[in-house]
Amino acid sequence: MQLPDDYHLEFSGDPRQPKDSNYDDLYYLCDFSGCYVASYNTKLVLLNNAEHGALDTCRNSTRYTDRIDQKQLSQGSQICIRTAAGHIALLTYKGASADAGPSRYVTFDAKVWRNAVDST
Repeated sequence: MQLPDDYHLEFSGDPRQPKDSNYDDLYYLCDFSGCYVASYNTKLVLLNNAEHGALDTCRNSTRYTDRIDQKQLSQGSQICIRTAAGHIALLTYKGASADAGPSRYVTFDAKVWRNAVDST
């Protein structure tokens, strides 16, 4: 999936269809500070290299943040996402657009487990 700058994903619906309406479960933004993925009410965890991205790993990881800078990501980096609706997603970073390209975006593989934890 490609997530363009200033677009958002909602894991309750079809995460392969980025939206430009509001800040859903995850958004990608490039501004004066750089590019990053973030969320207002979703819990993000950047897994370290020793961790294996799986449902149990994402359920048990609690190093929550609301922002991960793109410069922290390398090909294969994995991000666990826990939504307020109780869904868990695992994103695997594949890369980003060239700085000089006509648009900015990041590319992820995504796996979503719906209703994997209690909603908050």
